[in-house]
Amino acid sequence: MLHQINKKYTVWIWLLSIIIPLAVVILFNVKIEGVERLWFLPPIYAAINATTAIILVVSVNQIRKGNRKAHERLMKTAIDNSDAIIIAGDDIPAELSKYLKKLEKPVLDYKTPEEFSAAYQDFYDTQVLSQ
Repeated sequence: MLHQINKKYTVWIWLLSIIIPLAVVILFNVKIEGVERLWFLPPIYAAINATTAIILVVSVNQIRKGNRKAHERLMKTAIDNSDAIIIAGDDIPAELSKYLKKLEKPVLDYKTPEEFSAAYQDFYDTQVLSQ
């Protein structure tokens, strides 16, 4: 059952990883009369997001190797680069939990796979978009 759920999320992650950059490219070409082009912002945002993605991958590798301290440092760095945080497990380290509580960023606490979809939509609508 858990493997099926993970597979379902993997498909969504891949789809969104393709669709979102395509949407950015399309929107980047939209011209609004009387509004100056902010051509320099998308590459900056893309670089920040790519860096954060790399940090998360390295962090996963560190925890798999048992290097908890490096994992926590990398996770804090990824959190610092994020606008909002989604807790993906119910057993995050106490140090990271304390770190998240000190931040002034929206945090979606861990939700079971059954709760996640509705909770994520509500979180996105009420916390992320309202920033």
